[in-house]
Amino acid sequence: MSYTPPPPSPYQSDKASSSPQRNRRPGTRMLIAGLILIGISVIGGIIAVVALTVSSFGKFEEFASSTYSIEEHVTVDGLGDNQWFIYQDPDVMSGASCSVTDEQGNDITNRSADMNMSVDDLSYQAIQSFESTADGVYEISCTDYPVALGGSLPLGGLIGVGISLLLAGLLFLVGAVLTIIGLVRRAKSKRQQSPPYGGGSYPGYGQGQQPYYPGPSA
Repeated sequence: MSYTPPPPSPYQSDKASSSPQRNRRPGTRMLIAGLILIGISVIGGIIAVVALTVSSFGKFEEFASSTYSIEEHVTVDGLGDNQWFIYQDPDVMSGASCSVTDEQGNDITNRSADMNMSVDDLSYQAIQSFESTADGVYEISCTDYPVALGGSLPLGGLIGVGISLLLAGLLFLVGAVLTIIGLVRRAKSKRQQSPPYGGGSYPGYGQGQQPYYPGPSA
């Protein structure tokens, strides 16, 4: 007595034919891309903060060392072809006003943009500005003292770091969205790939049926 095995079920045939070329679940690529973007944004943000700390320390120290304190009416020269700012300490006083006159008696001060910075224990608030020439002589008088005369605040590095942090934040947001979408798509795909047969049955047989195994031939 010979045994003829039952024909393979469609489920088994499809599984056998597709297993060598099994594809990734939907959403896997989006999940990987999202995680990569999140990693890049975190690393970029850390680099930007470290770069700001290192570069700004030297610039602020240089600015503080090149700033001159004015405690009374003074006459200055040798300022070169530069733009100068007059600062006050907002923690000490506010509302000071100064005039800078050239050799012809013209007041050359301009209202300064709102710029504030703190270095160590000192705070600087720009109140007025003027442009000097290499051979010019200027008289500076203020309604209140002391004030400080210095160059422009070193804000260029802060702006660059701010743009870098903004880009890092946008990358993190895009990465988070891609990660969430990828996880949702993978979860849906996992539910859709559940086995189609119920409990108590065998692949290739009906509900409650079992494969036939013949005994030894007589």
